[in-house]
Amino acid sequence: MIHYEQLGVTLLYHDTWQHKLFKILFVNRFFNTVLHWLSFLTIHYWLDFNQASSNLLSFSIAVTFSFFMNARYTFKTQATWRRYLLFVSFMGLLSFTTGYFSEK
Repeated sequence: MIHYEQLGVTLLYHDTWQHKLFKILFVNRFFNTVLHWLSFLTIHYWLDFNQASSNLLSFSIAVTFSFFMNARYTFKTQATWRRYLLFVSFMGLLSFTTGYFSEK
C-alpha cells in the first residue's frame, strides 16, 4: 500500500498484480512501438529499402525485443529458441503481407 500526501489528504493506492501487469505491458508496448518506428525509419529512409522489407525487418527487431521482455517480465518463464522462431516467423509473415498490400 502506498500513501500519498496531497493538500493534507492521505490517498491510499493498492498496487495489485493487475496494476503491476498493466505497468509491465505498458512499458513493453511503449518501447516496442518506439523501437519499431525508429528502426523502420532508419531502414526505409537511410538504407533505402522498400516499405515491405523495411516493415519486415523493423517488425522483427521489435518482436524480438517484445518476445524476450514478455517472457522474462510478463510471463516469468524461460524463452526458448523454438517458441521464438515460431512466433517471429508467424508475425513476420503478417508484417510482410501488411507492408506488401500497403504498397499496392
